[in-house]
Amino acid sequence: MKNIFLVLGKPGSGKSTVSELAAARLGNTYHFSLGEEMRARGLHGKPSPHAAEIQQYAEELRLHKPLPPHLVSLVVEECILTSSAPTVIVDGYPQYTDRLPGFHETLERVDGNVLAVCEIRISDELAYQRLGGREQRIADVQEDEAFIMKRIDGYYKNAVPTIEALTAQYSLSVIDGTQSKESVAADLVAVITGYSPAA
Repeated sequence: MKNIFLVLGKPGSGKSTVSELAAARLGNTYHFSLGEEMRARGLHGKPSPHAAEIQQYAEELRLHKPLPPHLVSLVVEECILTSSAPTVIVDGYPQYTDRLPGFHETLERVDGNVLAVCEIRISDELAYQRLGGREQRIADVQEDEAFIMKRIDGYYKNAVPTIEALTAQYSLSVIDGTQSKESVAADLVAVITGYSPAA
């Protein structure tokens, strides 16, 4: 069985950075960012049985738009089964309520057990500040003020209802994302060790 921890939060909350740090500290833990994995397959040529189909949605990937739920589920399953590690940290998924049926089906196929939903909370102002200070990640996509505000608005429209639906079924742990990345990672490690059956 795979013990799964979902890490969600606003754009700029540091989900991927702190998840990677936490996985390294824990050991025998696999982390993946769904957004990064989708872009790797669709924009950067990462080998995958689903790469050809994902590449048909290159424009959506560049603009951070959602892809078809079935395709997302296939990649999530592929990622979870990539590693033999018993603990998996998934960041940035699911963020849309229409992904939830596919998410639960994927859990069954990979024998996954969600132990906690970890929400990294920061203010809109801090999210905007962090996003505005990032290096350009995707060529020809201008991550200007309008683009950043659209991403933050999308979080409230899509991710917040999804988190509410998830936490009706799974435990919620809220982490203060205004701390240093090392402190946020330490809090995430504490959550994971606290919920793990061996703890």
